[in-house]
Amino acid sequence: MEELILLQQLRNEFIGRIQEQWPENFSTLGENYENVASKNAFLLVLQERIESRIASKIGLDAATEYLVSVDFLHRLVYGTTKRLQAKKRDTLAMYLDYVDWEDFVAAQMAKKGAVLVPSIPSSTPPTQTTSYNGSPWQILSAVLVVVMLLGIVWWKMSPKATDFEGASLYIAKREGTSIPSTILLRYELPDQVLDSAFVEVVGNIGMVHRVRLTAQKGYVPATFMSSGIKSAFLEINGKRLQTLSFPVYTEGWGGRIITPARMYPYLKQPMIVRDGALYITSALLSEQSEKQYYETHFSNCRDFGVAGDSSTLEVRVRNHPADGALGCHDIGWVLLDSLGQGYEIHILEKACTAFAQLKINGQNYEPANHFELLSKLGQKVAEWGTLKISLHAHQLQVFYNEKPVLSIPYKGRIDRIKHISCKFMGSGKVDWVRLTNSYTGKVAYFEDFSSKNG
Repeated sequence: MEELILLQQLRNEFIGRIQEQWPENFSTLGENYENVASKNAFLLVLQERIESRIASKIGLDAATEYLVSVDFLHRLVYGTTKRLQAKKRDTLAMYLDYVDWEDFVAAQMAKKGAVLVPSIPSSTPPTQTTSYNGSPWQILSAVLVVVMLLGIVWWKMSPKATDFEGASLYIAKREGTSIPSTILLRYELPDQVLDSAFVEVVGNIGMVHRVRLTAQKGYVPATFMSSGIKSAFLEINGKRLQTLSFPVYTEGWGGRIITPARMYPYLKQPMIVRDGALYITSALLSEQSEKQYYETHFSNCRDFGVAGDSSTLEVRVRNHPADGALGCHDIGWVLLDSLGQGYEIHILEKACTAFAQLKINGQNYEPANHFELLSKLGQKVAEWGTLKISLHAHQLQVFYNEKPVLSIPYKGRIDRIKHISCKFMGSGKVDWVRLTNSYTGKVAYFEDFSSKNG
C-alpha cells in the first residue's frame, strides 16, 4: 500500500512538472496536456525533454540506460500508475531532480514525517466499551464473512505461478562506445521458490546464449561483435516475463561481408569508403567459391535525433554487376527505434519481385498475399537511383527517383531512431544518406562519404 502511494506521488509530481513547464516547452502543442492537437506529438516532445534532461545530468552514454518509450509515457500521463520497473522509477525521479527512486522516497518520508497512511480515527472513545446483542446465527454469519474476507486477502497476497513481483532485468553497465561492446545485465528475482529462471541474450558472442540463474540477484555479461538493436529476455518458470531491447552503438558507419558459411570481421567507416561511397569489394573474400553467393552489410547505430513516425529517409544507391552485384541485385534498408520497432524494405530488379520484402512494426507483407503491392518494389537498381521512404501521419510512402512507388497505413509507434542499416546481394554502393523530419523538413542527419564528412 505504501509503495502504491509513493508511485502515485511520483506521478503527481511528474504531472506537476509538465504543467509548470507547459508555457515554455509545450504551449505550441495545445492548451494543456489533456487538450493537445496530437497526444503522440506531445509525448514525443516530452520523451525528448526527459532524455535531454537526464543526459545533461549523467552524460549521453550513461543516459541510454534510462530511455522511456512513448507507449510508457502514454500510460503514465493518461492512465494509472500501479507498477513501475526499477529503471523507470529512477528515470522519473532523475527527471524530477532527485538522485534516484530511493532519494525520492527519502524525500517523501521526510516531508510527511515517515507517515504515508494516516490512521483512521475510531468512532468509539478508547475508554468506552461496547457490547453486541445479537442471535447466535447473526454472530456466526458475521464470523463467516470475516473468515471469507481474510481468505480472499490471503489468496491475493500469496505468491502465484504467474505473479513474480520484484522480478527485473536491466542494463547495469556498458563497456565500449562501439563494437566490440560488452553489456552487463543486472537481474533480480522474486523472493519465492522458483522452478527455473534464465536470462537469454540474442546476438552475444560465444557458445552460451542462455544462462541459468542460481542466485536471487546477479549479473549476466554479453559481448556483441555487431551493432543494432539487441534483445535479452528474463524467463521464470518457462515464461518470458520481460523483454529488454537496447542499441549497440557504432562510431559512424561500419560494414562486413556475410556468406552462408561465415561472418567476416567488422570494418569501420574509413575501411569501407571508396571514391566517396560506402562499398566493400568482393576481393576481400578468402575463397573464390564464396563469390557465388554473399552479402555486404552496412549499419550505423546512434541517436539520430528524430522520431521514426515523423522521419523521411533518402539514399542514393546502386547494385551494379560491375561492382559485384549478384542474383536479383537486392538492396534492403532497415530503420529501427530502441525497442526494435520500425521497417525493413527491399527493392530489386523487376524480374525478381517475388522476393521483394516489406515489414513495418511486426506487419509482414508476404508475396503470396500481397504480390501486386510488392511488385511495385521492382526497380532498375543496377543504375544509380534515389530511394525515399517517408513516414507521416501513420502512412508509409516509398518513392524511387521522385516517383511514387507505394503507400500503406501502419499501426503502432516508432520512437527516436537508433539504427539504420542496409544490405546488398553481392557488393553495392551507397553514395549518400539523408534523414529529415517529415513535418518540418529539418535535416537530422546527412552523410555523403566524402573526405570532408567521411
